[in-house]
Amino acid sequence: MTDAALTPLPEAFSCEAEIEACMRRPYPEVVDLMRRLPGDLAILGVAGKMGLALGAVAVAASRAAGVARRVYGVSRFSAPDTFAAVARAGMTPLQCDLLDAAAVARLPRAPLVSPLLSPADGYIAQVDAREVGYTVVDLGGGRARKEDSIDPTVGIVLAEKTKVGQPVSRGAPLLWVHAISKASQDAALRRLSGALQISDHPVEAPPLIHTVIR
Repeated sequence: MTDAALTPLPEAFSCEAEIEACMRRPYPEVVDLMRRLPGDLAILGVAGKMGLALGAVAVAASRAAGVARRVYGVSRFSAPDTFAAVARAGMTPLQCDLLDAAAVARLPRAPLVSPLLSPADGYIAQVDAREVGYTVVDLGGGRARKEDSIDPTVGIVLAEKTKVGQPVSRGAPLLWVHAISKASQDAALRRLSGALQISDHPVEAPPLIHTVIR
């Protein structure tokens, strides 16, 4: 760690167990984050080694912060022993194939999630990636300055068909905004409404590969 404000990490580890213990330790910075975050948490792909450690530290830090929250561990759980390992870490295991849209739709949802709906029938003519990125920063999901903190609970999720050239129907969701307050959510939706343009006429999708360098 180079930031003096953060808890320093050991210079070296003598064994894998020490690394594991360090990864699962609820450092003061994590405890403070868990104190500030609203609602429950979901760790996607929790069956991997990093997922287990991430979920375990979220559970420990939430308890240290005095926050009563449920931490969900989401995975297909192909290996039977991983389900029990997630439960032992203090998480609530949820079996879900993340490639199955219907299964994902049944997962617990964040309290402040709102869609941006298409204002008309037509074709997606533009998705301004810069505006989308700046909106994430406004929500707190990115840094405007290097000293800014990042809130992992906020962000923007584009609908699967929100791509240039794709047809869209009036009232269909183009994206979803995840926010921590109604004010920031409304501001994000207003800004994003200008980042996407709908055309009355078919729009050619841009090429995925512009050129090949040999």
